[in-house]
Amino acid sequence: MGKVYRTAQGRELDIERLRLQNEMVPVVGNMKVNARGDQLGPGGKILKTREQVMDDHYRTRPDANTNIPQEGPIPTTSRRAPDQSIPTSSKRAAQEFTPGNLAADKPTEQDTAEKETGLKGGLARAVKRAQDGTEKKGLKRI
Repeated sequence: MGKVYRTAQGRELDIERLRLQNEMVPVVGNMKVNARGDQLGPGGKILKTREQVMDDHYRTRPDANTNIPQEGPIPTTSRRAPDQSIPTSSKRAAQEFTPGNLAADKPTEQDTAEKETGLKGGLARAVKRAQDGTEKKGLKRI
């Protein structure tokens, strides 16, 4: 006996008993099955039981997460031939990287301001500048 629910009108309702009573009733829809999951034929006759349907499903369809090892070369999804080079963008030419770029290593104005005040950007640095008088008067574009 399943769990018994009490409705708002005070009636008792046993869902499990209802499910068992209506097991062989065809379901509404276009799948042609009954409430158990059996496949139905013309006239509501059972063609395949639920167990047969599940056995067929798992016998014909291997698990999607299982890879079956095979001998031979490893397939590639690339459409280009192995001897072709990888195409680069046509908008700009490829530039060779030079590790000795000193302009990028120079400290910026923001880096020096952080070292002087000990504060990183934002409100704290703006307040410190206003107190020191280094902040310019007037409107500032942010």
